[in-house]
Amino acid sequence: MVDIAEHNRAVYADVHTSRQYGSAMDLQAPESFILSRIGAEFKGKRILDIGVGGGRTTPYLLEISSNYVGIDFAAQMIAQCRARYPSASFEVCDARDLSRFGAAAFDLVFFSFNGIDCNGHADRLAILGEIRRVLARGGAFVFSSHNRDCAEKGEMWPPSEAELRRLAKFVLTDPAAVLRHALNKRHEEANDEYAIVNDDAGGYRCLLYYISMDKQIVQLHEMGFGNVAAFGRDGRMIDARESAAGRHDPWIYYLCRRQ
Repeated sequence: MVDIAEHNRAVYADVHTSRQYGSAMDLQAPESFILSRIGAEFKGKRILDIGVGGGRTTPYLLEISSNYVGIDFAAQMIAQCRARYPSASFEVCDARDLSRFGAAAFDLVFFSFNGIDCNGHADRLAILGEIRRVLARGGAFVFSSHNRDCAEKGEMWPPSEAELRRLAKFVLTDPAAVLRHALNKRHEEANDEYAIVNDDAGGYRCLLYYISMDKQIVQLHEMGFGNVAAFGRDGRMIDARESAAGRHDPWIYYLCRRQ
């Protein structure tokens, strides 16, 4: 069985090593909404920003608190962050092992842009366990994850119409993507809790974790988090009573608390 985390890290290094992230991107709508909702509570508090990449979220979290640490497993990303925000603290660190940080070391943990989905199931649980350990009781954890109920994905087989259109696009613009998809699709898996999907991210290079909102909430509860709220990509809060058919955002943002 392929190591999902190591597979995606190799892809990340190959795709991003030569890129420069010269300017910060805007927050996504749910990120902006969540931070507007909790920002005052965490003013001046301790913040951990996981998977910081080129520092997209850094300036917005620094507005809340200068007591901030950004981490990423990729040294080249941390080097760019240090150059862009010299007064902020950044470290090369794997989210699966946060042992350099003590228990209850942070009040807010942010893990944006589906970064947690670049890991297999066992590693995902290890990450959630580490985040709970470094969070103070009552602290907030904000992250996003690919939505298994997304209409564009549906069941992994047969492929959806949208997936076929994307594949056709790659046949024309990136023929090698067809071969990558054929090679990586054999590593897909699915069970009652989650699926590992070779979607079109990075030209069908990645293997990503998909989970429904219901299952994600259960998983969080089992890992010691509560008071879970979910948000769609347009920033709206998703009512837990909505049917699965109404939860077709490609990914969902979650705000929860350490119990």
